[in-house]
Amino acid sequence: MLAAISRRKGDSAKVLYTTDTRSLENDEIFVEFVTGDHDAFVVEDADHILDARTNGNVHLHRFLAVADGVVRAQGRKILFTTNLPNVSDIDDALLRPGRCFDTLHFRALDRAQVERLLVRLCNSDPAQFSQVLAAALPSEAHSVTLASIYRALDAVSVGRAQRNRTLG
Repeated sequence: MLAAISRRKGDSAKVLYTTDTRSLENDEIFVEFVTGDHDAFVVEDADHILDARTNGNVHLHRFLAVADGVVRAQGRKILFTTNLPNVSDIDDALLRPGRCFDTLHFRALDRAQVERLLVRLCNSDPAQFSQVLAAALPSEAHSVTLASIYRALDAVSVGRAQRNRTLG
């Protein structure tokens, strides 16, 4: 989706990204998205946001307001990732035509697929490859989600940056 946005605009898509549920508890990140020049807002692991409002979901109203206003008028996209097992667990308001472009299901990747992906993500850095592989796919695991791979990559990258600052 982000690659398609980039191709369409002839430049890299500008993305606002969060995995932090606390950042969604106030309007600051929404104001940044509405007033900034972001093409997309990616909310990783958004299970708590996508749940039905009848189940007590208090965060969804902000996304509905943003989606109905600025996002539609300015052609911006909001992308959610979730581990909810069933699309029917998502609040109906998000799935309405005109508000929801599509729902995609990604299966877990096996070890060979993870290794092929990490070769690309780690830019042929064997140390980073080994660290991320060990973090994302422990030896007893047979498969792993894309989200787990990216979380492991982020954790390893942050750890390396902290060590470099300490040594530098």
